[in-house]
Amino acid sequence: MHILFVNDNALELYAQKHLCTSQGYALLDSTSDAVVFDLDEAVSSDAYSNTRQAIRSLHLHPERVNSRYWQYCDESAIASNGAGLRHCADLVWRHLSALKQKYSIGPLIIVTPSHYQAQQLELLMGVANAAGVEPIAVVNKAVLAISQVADSADQELAPRTFAHVDIQLHQTVISYVAVTGSEVSLLSHDVVAGCSISKLQDAVLNHLQTRFIEQERFDPLHHASTEQQLFDQLDVGAQSISEQGFFKFSADYKQKVYSQNLDELGWTQACTDCFAALPEIDGHDVVVDANGAFHSTLILASADERFNEALLVNSPALLLATTKSTVESALKSQGLKEDGTQESIINLDAVQLLRDSKFEENETAKSIDESNEQVELNRAADDSTNSAATHVAINGIAMRIDRASVGFDGGVLQFTDNEPNIQQLLAQASLTTASGSTTQLTLMPGERLVSDLGDGVLTALRIIE
Repeated sequence: MHILFVNDNALELYAQKHLCTSQGYALLDSTSDAVVFDLDEAVSSDAYSNTRQAIRSLHLHPERVNSRYWQYCDESAIASNGAGLRHCADLVWRHLSALKQKYSIGPLIIVTPSHYQAQQLELLMGVANAAGVEPIAVVNKAVLAISQVADSADQELAPRTFAHVDIQLHQTVISYVAVTGSEVSLLSHDVVAGCSISKLQDAVLNHLQTRFIEQERFDPLHHASTEQQLFDQLDVGAQSISEQGFFKFSADYKQKVYSQNLDELGWTQACTDCFAALPEIDGHDVVVDANGAFHSTLILASADERFNEALLVNSPALLLATTKSTVESALKSQGLKEDGTQESIINLDAVQLLRDSKFEENETAKSIDESNEQVELNRAADDSTNSAATHVAINGIAMRIDRASVGFDGGVLQFTDNEPNIQQLLAQASLTTASGSTTQLTLMPGERLVSDLGDGVLTALRIIE
C-alpha cells in the first residue's frame, strides 16, 4: 500500500518508508511535449538526490512554470503548451503518471487538503485511475493529522476542537476538527488567500531587496538571474538561520558577487505582515503544517502572535510516524474502508461521506445514490461488461452513459435534456479520450473524455454500492 500526501507545494509519497518529495511545479515547453516535474528522491537512509529544474526556472521563465494545478485540481485552463495539455487536471494526470512509472504505485490512499470539495475529489479519483494508480480511499489531511497528535488520554476527556493550519503554496486552509473520545471529525474550514508559502517567499525576497539596495546599491530583483539565485537560497538560508542564527545571501551578477547577512530577527520581521492576514484562533488547540517549507522554528517565530503554543508538524515527519492502525482509524472515522479491492476504487459514496457533500441534481442528472441503485438493477452478466464504466460525470453531476446527452453552451461541455448521444459522439470522434483514442466505444472507469468543440472534461465512472 502507498500513501500520497497532496498539497500544492510538494507531494509526499510513502510505502514502508518515505520514497520521494515531488514539488508542485510543472515546467512546460511551447515547442515540445515535454513536461518536467521536480523530484527529491530517497536514495539511502540519510541521502536524497535532487532534481529541481522546474522550481529553478520559476523566476527565469515564469511563463513556462505552472504551480497552481494541485491547488485547483479542476478543469481551469493552463497556458498553451507543446504537450497539448489544456487544464490543471491534465497536469495532475501527467504528474501522477510520472510517479506511477517511477515507483510502480500500488493500492493508494490519497490524503487531501480540506479545501478539496466533492467535485475535485471526484475528478482526482478519475484522474488517478487514468494515470494507472489504484486509489482505495481519500482521507482528509486535517483529520489524519489530528488523529495522530491528539493524546490518547483525550478519549477520557471532554470534547476538544483543534484548528489545523495548513500553510500551502498559494493559500492557508484552517480546518476545525472535533475530537470526541475516539471519534475525529471535520467541522468546517476557512481559506485565507493572504498568507501562503509563496507570499512568505516574496516577503523575504523583498526584505533582502531593500537591504541590497541600501547597502550594496544593487537591486537583485531587477534581474531574473539574480532573483532566481536568491530564491534558490531560501530553504538552506532558513535552515542556517534556525541552526546558526544567520545566513549570507549572495547574488552573482556580471562577475561581481553581492551579499547580505540575514538573521532570525530580520526574517521574522519580513514575514510578520504575511501572518497578520490569518485570523485570530482562540479557544482551539492549534496544529500547524508548513508542508515542508522553511524551518519549524522560523515558522513559529514569525507567527508567534497567531500560533501561541502551537504544535508544528511537517508532512514528512508526520507520516513517518504513521502506523497502520492510525490510518485505519482515520478511514473509519470518515466511514471509509481500506480493503484494497478494485470495487472500492470508484466509491463516490465514500467521497461524499468524506465531505458530507451532496452532488447536484436536476431532471436529467440523477444523484450518485439513486444511480447506484439503478446500476445494480442494470448490471450486465458478462465479466467484460462488468468491468466497463457505467456513468459519466461533469462537475459533480453523474449520469448513466446510455441516458446521457451532452452539448456545449458558451463553449463549455455540459449535460442537456436531449436524446442520449455519448456513443454517437464517440463514433463521430466529437468526443475522444484524453489519450487521443477515437475508436473505442466501451469506456473504462477513470477514462477522461474531451472535445475540440469546447472546454470541459467528462470522467467515466463505474458506480457501485
